[in-house]
Amino acid sequence: MVTLAAAASPCLAQNLDSLTSYVEDGSLFVTFSLPLRSLRAAKLETALEEQGLSVECGVSVEVRKREGLLGKAVVKALFRRALSKSRWYDEYVLSENAREVATSKSYYTTLDRFRRFSRLKVADLGTLDPGELYTVRIEVILAPRVPTRGAGGAAPALAGVGSDMLGLFKGRSLLSIKVESATFRPMEVPRWSLGPSADIVLSARRP
Repeated sequence: MVTLAAAASPCLAQNLDSLTSYVEDGSLFVTFSLPLRSLRAAKLETALEEQGLSVECGVSVEVRKREGLLGKAVVKALFRRALSKSRWYDEYVLSENAREVATSKSYYTTLDRFRRFSRLKVADLGTLDPGELYTVRIEVILAPRVPTRGAGGAAPALAGVGSDMLGLFKGRSLLSIKVESATFRPMEVPRWSLGPSADIVLSARRP
């Protein structure tokens, strides 16, 4: 197994923490964490506690073949994770792909698991053309969501978020980060360059 750690960005609030790439059994994997500083700036806890929303993290990972200036996506994977608070049981709920995977009374315990992504498979390197150059692009979007209805169809308690407020959160993001590796050839480990591009932190606020 080969492991290379990413170089640290001078602006931690706009980067992914502990970003690492490695090759194992012919496949490329990445692991990283969402930075705590960014999650605090995005007011994640406020969305859960005061606004009664759940927060969804969508991670898009692409392998892009270098073609001209833009490149072309040849492999793409999407991972979804959600964090919410059950007011009925007074506990935090972590879900992956709409399936509950963990609960805890502790916000920080659940947050720690929510923000860490390990062993995300990017691609089978044997399927890539050995004569071409590629990059890996990771995009993370953190967005507030209205909690889904219960099994009985009853609307969830929104903790002060009225029907006139629901439109405010539609299409909004709390955080958006995009990073892209340097070019690499198949069976090599991509290196991560300094200064990844990142959108500003956005918070869903009342008008």
